[in-house]
Amino acid sequence: MNPCDVELLELSKKSLDVKNPIFGEVGTWCGRSALMMGKWLLRRDGDFYAIDHFRGSMNDPKDQKTANRIMVRDIYFRNISLMPNIHTLAMTSIDAARIFKDEMFDLFFIDGDHRYAAVQADIEMWLPKVKKGGIFCGHDCKCHADKVDPKILRIEDISQYRKSGVFPGVVRAVCERFDKEQLHINRGIWWIQK
Repeated sequence: MNPCDVELLELSKKSLDVKNPIFGEVGTWCGRSALMMGKWLLRRDGDFYAIDHFRGSMNDPKDQKTANRIMVRDIYFRNISLMPNIHTLAMTSIDAARIFKDEMFDLFFIDGDHRYAAVQADIEMWLPKVKKGGIFCGHDCKCHADKVDPKILRIEDISQYRKSGVFPGVVRAVCERFDKEQLHINRGIWWIQK
């Protein structure tokens, strides 16, 4: 297990006293986190909703080629094939958000499009879907924005993200939306308790 997986499992434990917990994720890729959390939920009669269009990042041709080359959708469905509690919505985050009612999820994980505007949109669409007291979290946020050069935080070209060592769109959107006292960042995972 990598450090992000460990952190996600720790966050999942905050729902131990919830009967039939419901978790969700935008940006499931090959389904590693979906499978891990799905297994955890299965032992607690919980459900997991995985949302991804399986085409890679729409603004990153390299990512799109990778998604096609490795057939990410096929890998995902093979990985979760024995998990009756994982429900897959092969669609965009925007389309999926319209389906779910507010305050449905005990934990919701954002790991989709990493561009600033997309992360902002995911936060605004999915935060209302999390129950009061639930966990709202995401991936690829190594530190608070005040620890990153402001020039890097303005990078919009996703090919430059890899060179910067951070995902500036994620860091900027998350840190602008949540107060530093409210926002926790550990092992590449950001989270708040609603």
